[in-house]
Amino acid sequence: HSSVGNFDIGADISITCAPTYANQGASTVTCTTLGTFQGNPDCIKIDHCPNPFGSWSNLDTSIHSSVGNFDIGADISITCAPTYANQGASTVTCTTLGTFQGNPDCIKIDHCPN
Repeated sequence: HSSVGNFDIGADISITCAPTYANQGASTVTCTTLGTFQGNPDCIKIDHCPNPFGSWSNLDTSIHSSVGNFDIGADISITCAPTYANQGASTVTCTTLGTFQGNPDCIKIDHCPN
C-alpha cells in the first residue's frame, strides 16, 4: 500500500493487498497519537481456491465430488443434480482473491413452461 505524505492522527486507512494476496487481518489501520498504526493487516499469498462444492446446493455429486483445491484461473463447469436446472453461472473461475467468480443457482424443476 503506498501513499504520498503523512496521515493525520485518527485517520483510518483502508488496507488493499497486492494482486494474488488476500487480507486475513484488519481491513483498516488507524493512525494513533503515538505516531504508529493500530490494527494488524495480514496479506497472505493466494495460490489456489478451496473446493467450493459444499457452498452451492443441488449440484450433481457424481460429477462434483470432494476434489482438492483449484489453481488460480481454473474454470469449473457446473452441472446440477437430476431434476434441477442451473439459472446462474454455468462456469465459475478461481480468481486471484482465492474465491470463485460466478454463482451457480440450481433450482428444482417441478413443471414445464407454457
